[in-house]
Amino acid sequence: MVLKLISRNPLTSIIYESPKRLKKLLLDLKNLCGDKRKVAIARELTKKFEQHFNNDIGNLIKYFDKN
Repeated sequence: MVLKLISRNPLTSIIYESPKRLKKLLLDLKNLCGDKRKVAIARELTKKFEQHFNNDIGNLIKYFDKN
């Protein structure tokens, strides 16, 4: 599984995921990496409403549950 390789790798990994599957990906990463692993999420890249979210997995799961 690719996520297992990412969980063991200290280097930066880039994953493209659809907004509908983002929460499942974050939960899978939490199970493999722990909820303190830092991640960055970007949406609408190069567009007017571009957004960036940088935090640990646990906090981002909580944020996306509410928003």
